Amino acid sequence: MPSKAELRAHFLKLRSELDAQSLQARSEALCRHLATWLQEQKIQNIAAFQSYRNEPLLDSLLSSFRKEQIFFPVVQAARGKMEFAAYGPSGDQHLNRYGIREPSAAAADFLKASQDTLILVPALSFDQQGYRLGYGAGYYDRYLNQFPGIQVGVCFEAFLCPELPRESHDRPVSYLVTEKAFYTFPAPTKS
Repeated sequence: MPSKAELRAHFLKLRSELDAQSLQARSEALCRHLATWLQEQKIQNIAAFQSYRNEPLLDSLLSSFRKEQIFFPVVQAARGKMEFAAYGPSGDQHLNRYGIREPSAAAADFLKASQDTLILVPALSFDQQGYRLGYGAGYYDRYLNQFPGIQVGVCFEAFLCPELPRESHDRPVSYLVTEKAFYTFPAPTKS
């Protein structure tokens, strides 16, 4: 099996080859699948993400939520942490150290996640058990380990793998949405 570093390089190259029209079309199809699933859910808040390096665009989905229900990642690199914050009334944002747009948020603006909170989890790839391959900094891994709500992976179908390398801290998502389908994964067994 290729290493995580080799897989990251492979999937980043593939994603960089997506043209704007394909990215938009795939993203809209993905958002339609997710919107259909969401009709049956009772979601209070949504922890989303800003598209980065040709990740799926979520604008068409997020436009159906009230602004105060949507939270975006804020990386606290010095603490090795990530939290989710709403954009304030002014919509202030900045680029973080990775070049990703994030809210300029005060601590009071951070999401207090509950079982009714949905998190949309980006990745370079997901496997058939719901495990993800991220960029390697571990922010999502640490956040998801204490997240009480519903976890939905977000990825294009071409970036799925039968199996990804995993470590003891890796946790699978419960669901995955692509432009082609919505997948449900069984709860992992305790070893």
